Amino acid sequence: MKSDIDYGKSIGAIVGGFFVRTGLGAIGTVIAAKLLIPSSPADQMPTITTSYLSLMLIINIGTSIIGGYVTAAIAGVYRLHHAIVFAAIIFALSVLFLMLPAGAFPGSELFPSWYPLTSGVISPICIVIGGWLRHRKAA
Repeated sequence: MKSDIDYGKSIGAIVGGFFVRTGLGAIGTVIAAKLLIPSSPADQMPTITTSYLSLMLIINIGTSIIGGYVTAAIAGVYRLHHAIVFAAIIFALSVLFLMLPAGAFPGSELFPSWYPLTSGVISPICIVIGGWLRHRKAA
């Protein structure tokens, strides 16, 4: 019955979507860095290029859509609702990250101030889009 919710499966769906999104994002980050960040001496921080930031936003969009889709697929019921919860969690984490002091994470000062803000807005929207795509497919 559609109204029966398995809370373990619901949590698993959100955690699964998170791990898929994060894992694919990590792979994409490594590949993008190898391709688009020029080598620098060991005592210098690398230069973050505009092409790298652009590719990272594209990767973020793709992995977020896939993560939302996977969340909705695992959930089985209330697919879009699960993707929305996942998106809300990512949005809350993004807000928390933006509230931290500038040097809280090593290397974060290399990125322009617009990048985490843009990523924090785009990610939840794309997660919901991914959930909606799976919800629509199931309907």
